[in-house]
Amino acid sequence: MKYCIQLIAVLLFSVQLTAQQKEVYGKITSASDKVPLPGATVVIKGTSQGVQTDFDGFYKIMASEGDQLVFSYVGFQTAEIKVGKGVLYNVALKEDISRLDEVVV
Repeated sequence: MKYCIQLIAVLLFSVQLTAQQKEVYGKITSASDKVPLPGATVVIKGTSQGVQTDFDGFYKIMASEGDQLVFSYVGFQTAEIKVGKGVLYNVALKEDISRLDEVVV
């Protein structure tokens, strides 16, 4: 009986831990002209869990409070945001001029 109670307690605790994940969403744009960035990457730092933005720059990802979201796009500076109690995280990425070696016309 004692082991049964311990097993139930462990199962309830593990269910509570996984229930802390929530759907986090938002839009990624360029900081200079607010244009949506399709194909930008959103990754939970330290994991391989990530998504890409759709054509309009929107993303959705399952994350827990305290997770660090890393936002990146070619030609732009990487940004990081810590997930808090909210679920909406819009990000405006700044252009990274130092990474653009040449422009082809």
